[in-house]
This record gives sequence, C-alpha cells and structure tokens, in this order.
Amino acid sequence: KYENLEMKKLIKCNHFSVKLIESDGEFYEIYRNFLVFSILEGQGKLWISDKVYIRINKGDTYFLPANCKVKVEGKLNILKSYVN
Repeated sequence: KYENLEMKKLIKCNHFSVKLIESDGEFYEIYRNFLVFSILEGQGKLWISDKVYIRINKGDTYFLPANCKVKVEGKLNILKSYVN
C-alpha cells in the first residue's frame, strides 16, 4: 500500500496481534482499538490526530489511543501490538 513499507505478522491469537513494521518514509494508521508502538530501530516523527507531534527514537514505546489517526515518518523498525 505504501512505498518503502513492509509489515510482517509475528503473532496472532484470539486476543492480540503483533506485527513488525519496517518503514523508510511515512505511513498512516487508523485503528478502532488502541495501539502500542515500540521503536526497535531508527528515529523519526509521530503525529497523533494531526495535532500532537513527537520525536521518536530507538527504545521508545508509545500507547496510542483508539480511533485516532496516527502518522509516522522516518527510517524505523516498529513493533506494533494491538487487540484483535
């Protein structure tokens, strides 16, 4: 869907899923439940609902609210965890 973006499903069970996101650019997420982003490699920027801007770096973890638009920019490896 996006250039320079790869998502790999690592875990999926009845209760939650975990994906590895490898990005070298930007991508958007809108999800009905909360998300947890753990930054494994790289640095970049994170916008929440086009209002809140955060610089993100390797080692950071973010709990993102449900039903908001999330934009991520940068060369990053992110562990995305969410409720199914």
